[in-house]
Amino acid sequence: GTVQDVIVITVLRANDVRTKQVLAQALFNLLARVDTRREMIDCDVPMALVRLTRVEDPILNLLATNMLKNLSCEADKNVEKLLEMRVVRVLVSQCLSSGGGVQIKRKCAATLANLAAVPEILDKGFCDRQSNIVSGVRSIAVARDAETLEYVATICYYLAAFEKGRDELVAQEAVPVLASLCSGEDVPAKVRQLVVAALTHISNDPSTHEALTEFALPLVIETMAGAVHAHDTRMNAMTLLCNLIVHHEPSRGAAVALEALPALKAF
Repeated sequence: GTVQDVIVITVLRANDVRTKQVLAQALFNLLARVDTRREMIDCDVPMALVRLTRVEDPILNLLATNMLKNLSCEADKNVEKLLEMRVVRVLVSQCLSSGGGVQIKRKCAATLANLAAVPEILDKGFCDRQSNIVSGVRSIAVARDAETLEYVATICYYLAAFEKGRDELVAQEAVPVLASLCSGEDVPAKVRQLVVAALTHISNDPSTHEALTEFALPLVIETMAGAVHAHDTRMNAMTLLCNLIVHHEPSRGAAVALEALPALKAF
């Protein structure tokens, strides 16, 4: 049909980048319309726009990123197509690419947070080692605005709360990345809540205790001591501290040095 012809011309035959941009925009517009979206998805327009990211053109990359963000709002209806195009890998690669500026990173963060809420995509997309999700999170987090940090913390929380996802976070050494989301002043309360909850899940794996002691212990004790923080967040921090003190002897001296006893008393 006509749509398939446009896809072939856009992806394969057109050599001029400007021509690809114009045709890709037309496909994007058809995909964005409610009355033509289902037909465009069935014709594999999303896959065509993803394949155009190989051109490494900023406009084509942004079109693909916007398209995936739109689809992620109805991710539960498009699970098979999204997994087929390896959506998590595509988004992470966009964040890590030389052209992946702050605008792209923010859009990818929102899209990944939407996708992580879908169990099958969390399992088969995020938990695929080749998706390299922790590197993606590290790259996105340089944006540092509150909204983006919350998206990133949400992604990590979904992974940490799922056993297979937790294993991936551990394997990809996520503890320092997670702790860094709460570095600096004025950490948003929601970000702290999600990060501490994720770290508490991770602390159930004894292999993480050394990294948690090195990178996360100050955050844990500060959270536990801070009366301004939500009770549930402080409880999670105390649970994490207990996991470390009971099961990882080197953490005991470090916790005392960081004034864990006054923090416990304050709690």
